[in-house]
Amino acid sequence: ACAAGRYSLGGDSTCTDCPFGTYQASTKASFCNSCGEGETTGELQLLRGSMTLLERQGSVSSDECACIAGSTTYGDIDVCHSCGEGLSCAGGSEFAVLPGYWVPSDRPF
Repeated sequence: ACAAGRYSLGGDSTCTDCPFGTYQASTKASFCNSCGEGETTGELQLLRGSMTLLERQGSVSSDECACIAGSTTYGDIDVCHSCGEGLSCAGGSEFAVLPGYWVPSDRPF
């Protein structure tokens, strides 16, 4: 039986990590669930002074789904938005306003 975050096709005893952008919370699974559109699985980490989304295979929960780099979520809305002009988006819910630009705090997208 496969552990959470892994799956096996057609009763095969070989378990495989769920690919990027998918997850599986159950054991003994024959498939992985997909994250939402524009999402992958991973976590943001500080690398060389900037936040970077590190993709991960073998995810076990939809909580590990995050917007891909170049997009972000904002506020309570759990939808990925394209990173607009003057913004830098590492992925997930992280974004930064680039020097020389401004955005209204109540509606950056």
